[in-house]
Amino acid sequence: MRFNKMKFDSTITVWDEAIPLGNGALGCLIWGNSNGLRLSIDRCDIWDCTDPPQMTEDYSYKTLVELARKGDVDRIRKIFSSPYSKPAPTKLPAGKIIINMGVDANVVSELDIERAQATITADGVVLESFLDAADTKVGFIKINNTNSVVTIENPAFGIIGEIKPEEQVHNSLKTLHYERAKRVCEEKNGITYKCFTQKISDVNTYGLFLLEKDVDGAKYVVYTVERGLSADEISSIAWVKLEKALEKGYDAVKEDHLSWWKEYWSKSFIKLDEDEFFERNWYLSNYFLGSCSRKGYFPMPLQGVWTADDGAIPPWKGDYHHDLNTELSYYSYLKANHIEEGESFVDYVISLEDSAKKFAKAFYDVDDGLCVPGCMDIEGNSLGGWVMYSLSPVNCAWLCRGLMDYYDYTANEEFLKDKAYPFMKKYARFLLQILYKNEEGKLMLPISSSPEIHDDEIEAFLTPNSTYDLSLMTRLFTDLLYSAKLFGYDSDAKVWEETLNAFDPLPTDTDGALLLARDERLLESHRHFSHLMAIHPLKLLRYDTDENKRIIEASIASNEELGYYMYVGYSFPLMSEICAVARNGQKAHEYLNMFWEYFCLPNGFHCNGDYKDKIECFWKYRPFTLEGNMCAADALQEMLLQDLDDSIVICPAIPEDWKNYSFKLRSAKGLLVTVSCNNGARTITLEALRDVSTTLEWALDKVADVTLKKGETKTITL
Repeated sequence: MRFNKMKFDSTITVWDEAIPLGNGALGCLIWGNSNGLRLSIDRCDIWDCTDPPQMTEDYSYKTLVELARKGDVDRIRKIFSSPYSKPAPTKLPAGKIIINMGVDANVVSELDIERAQATITADGVVLESFLDAADTKVGFIKINNTNSVVTIENPAFGIIGEIKPEEQVHNSLKTLHYERAKRVCEEKNGITYKCFTQKISDVNTYGLFLLEKDVDGAKYVVYTVERGLSADEISSIAWVKLEKALEKGYDAVKEDHLSWWKEYWSKSFIKLDEDEFFERNWYLSNYFLGSCSRKGYFPMPLQGVWTADDGAIPPWKGDYHHDLNTELSYYSYLKANHIEEGESFVDYVISLEDSAKKFAKAFYDVDDGLCVPGCMDIEGNSLGGWVMYSLSPVNCAWLCRGLMDYYDYTANEEFLKDKAYPFMKKYARFLLQILYKNEEGKLMLPISSSPEIHDDEIEAFLTPNSTYDLSLMTRLFTDLLYSAKLFGYDSDAKVWEETLNAFDPLPTDTDGALLLARDERLLESHRHFSHLMAIHPLKLLRYDTDENKRIIEASIASNEELGYYMYVGYSFPLMSEICAVARNGQKAHEYLNMFWEYFCLPNGFHCNGDYKDKIECFWKYRPFTLEGNMCAADALQEMLLQDLDDSIVICPAIPEDWKNYSFKLRSAKGLLVTVSCNNGARTITLEALRDVSTTLEWALDKVADVTLKKGETKTITL
């Protein structure tokens, strides 16, 4: 790993450019000046889930369909969109550790990506910090100056009974009103105990806990965040955890932490001699993944484990958006061979079954089946919002495809049979109860949309079925048919096949470009390419026949003609992915380069807008979300390695000037593929993770037919 350091020579003055640390459970952003260095702390499950929209006769699918058909967009906004403007439900910041380093000087900050460790230096005072990736799930700080002063600070929420006019500012944390935080600061046996506990509701309290001890001229701090029913409950857990970590010691905990990250980085690699910029950003994106997503914890919401520290509710409440954001955040983990990190997402989707059943009944009045809201809090409650997408019944099909992607890479038939297929089947039963057959016998949704075409205007209700909805439903029932045949579920297979036959084909224009719906074409630049789902990521259209090539190339040409004026950050890696499907390495590189160059902050965070004002994009803002980073990592991976139905393609879409490179990535065919190219001398090493029989290609040329047993390896020199 070449690019293991990120260094800032001047004091970091804003939270979203901070040094990020994370271990899946906790997150920390380090920034600020030497006499007030801030460690902004987050925990993945600190949420206020009170007061979600209530499922009433008005807040129902029946009402939505009626109002959409009437064209009553004002009523739709009042009923369905307005709940999203309420302060809660929302993700919450956990709190802050403030450190006066004992000097007044410029702060130099360094992140060692390989070791997941921050080093902060100011006039000879050195602070080291990491969030333990192994067992303890705590944060450690070591300072070589015992005169440093450490304090903790709770978020500036509003206080119940003390509401002031200035606390009604939109999106301010002060619009959330709780009991005043309770604080503790005491010393026992040379150890200082500090904490605050914050009650959110009768069943939800969290706290930031810290121990501080001076040893041999250095100050050691260990901290954690706990959540539970009461302050007494979480305090007893936190103090025991921290005392054990402090007793184990900084060096011993750090050794286990480094071992975890060493194993993580061994899973895959990319080395690009002619494009160190791309290489560096791929590693940074994988660092974000390892920091934000761990099996046994909740998956990444919009900002992962790095909730904003600016006195405001997180952008878009830090929620789970299932019309793109959640899915893009988990695009890259499979090919990067970080399977366990992605299981955080897979396990969570499966765990939503009970809440998704309740939602299907409450909102859609469907008794038999499940549906996950398109925009939700951590408990699976609907949040409202632009109803065409936040309450689309089809977004859940994208989550289901995420389950199948996991199966494709792991070939875990037990998972497919016992978890994924039953979940997908229940969702399919739900869909079949809201679909109806038109006069031609084709299955149609009552209303349809395509994220986020026409925003929240009435025109956003496209003629059913939109290409987005049609693509996702086709993929869902195709996956169900495959699974049913695999397990010999003949009666199920018959239903899924009949359903597939009752869908229209994907609609295209005379030039072959995919339409938004059968009667509408995209006519303006737009951030979402939801109508191109069939190309990527659903891969219903492979670049393998003349007709498919015509559709894919015409769709790309149409988007390029409209331009990128209305793109946001994630749009660029999405276009890179689509260009990679079309084997266009130059275009794939161009779009990916624009993303990393213009839409990422100095610490690598995707900030949605062209905040540098360097290219002709309308959006100049900088709200931070993570999905663009993960999509970008996957776009690079797709340039280097693609899985087709019966083959693996190496370097299908790389630029012409890449002559010296190497990588190790995971194929969905069950192979670890290690490639080295040195001025035309090429070597391929294959390691079978299961029994494999496939064809290997390099760009457009067939290399070999490959048959390997699990555990076997094969090296091919070209």
